Amino acid sequence: MRHLTGEVMASRSCICGTDVRQARPKTSPQGIAVRQPMHPEFHISHHHETGWTVVEIHGEVDISSVPQIREHVLTCIEAGRHHLIVDLREVPFIDSTGLGIFVSIAKRIRTHVGDLKLVITNPNILQIFHITSLHRALQIYDSVEAAME
Repeated sequence: MRHLTGEVMASRSCICGTDVRQARPKTSPQGIAVRQPMHPEFHISHHHETGWTVVEIHGEVDISSVPQIREHVLTCIEAGRHHLIVDLREVPFIDSTGLGIFVSIAKRIRTHVGDLKLVITNPNILQIFHITSLHRALQIYDSVEAAME
């Protein structure tokens, strides 16, 4: 089977049931095809608060954002910040690589005798942690304030 790029696939006809549609790429005002991002905007930042480093993640935690999360958190750990709270309140979606990065971070922090706490309020994200039983291995809180206690 031949691998098709997104541009080629977007220009091909697709059949959805009996409905045939022509997918067209988005264009700029000059008529030039514009590549659309696959995921909504992703942002990660951190701040220090009463002995904790609070890492705030905004956007989907998936295979495309995990490298940024890994780099950001490892930079904090290498700087001697071993008590982390990862705020996932603004995360609408998490996939298996996202789950894996938190397990990996927890293992790394434990080697430094530190703590990792997650803040999750989205019921769908909480359900994923319960289905996978990761709620037993990772500390989950409903607010940053509760995680700091």
